[in-house]
Amino acid sequence: KFGGAIQSICSAASGCPITLVSDNTGATFGFKFAGTSASTGFVLDGFYAGVDPTGLTIGNIGVSSKFDASLNNVTLGNLGTQSTTTFNNLPNGSVGSFGVTGASVTDFKMKVSGF
Repeated sequence: KFGGAIQSICSAASGCPITLVSDNTGATFGFKFAGTSASTGFVLDGFYAGVDPTGLTIGNIGVSSKFDASLNNVTLGNLGTQSTTTFNNLPNGSVGSFGVTGASVTDFKMKVSGF
C-alpha cells in the first residue's frame, strides 16, 4: 500500500513534452497532472501495487482524492506533412488539448501482463 501525496507531475502550464513515436507516425503532447487541492495534493492513501505470476496489478480501494490531468497540444505526425496514402491527402498536425478537472477514481484496478 502507498501513503503520502503527489502535489503535481509536470506542473508547467504546457506540461512536460512527451514523444511516443517519431516521424510521420509520431504523437507528441505535453502531459500535466496535479492534485485538485493545493493544500493536500493527490493523496495516495488506499492505492496499492503488487506482482503475481500473471503480471503487475495496480489499484485503489474506495474513492481517490480529486485530480486534474491534461494532454496539451496533441500533435499526430509531423505538422504540415502530407501523405498520399491518407484520407484526402490531409496533413498531419494538431488535434488540440483535452483533459479533466476535479476527477476521481473509485475502486480502480488495472492488471498489466505479458511482459
